[in-house]
Amino acid sequence: MGSERFRGVVTAWDEEQGVGAVRLADGRAVWALFAAIDAPDGAFRELVPGEEVTLTVSEVAHGDYSWQADWIRRG
Repeated sequence: MGSERFRGVVTAWDEEQGVGAVRLADGRAVWALFAAIDAPDGAFRELVPGEEVTLTVSEVAHGDYSWQADWIRRG
């Protein structure tokens, strides 16, 4: 997991699939998966478009995305 934390804004979230995207302040688009969201055990993990998040990222090759969130904290 990357250790540097970034701030970003959720730009899209598909509740049924549990996937979405976050835009970092530097413009990078980051692929986000529900499993990366920091939440208590058993809690429903979702993001809301327009919501600010803190996250760590790693470089990946996933469709149009070069970055994936490893850890996401809402707020």
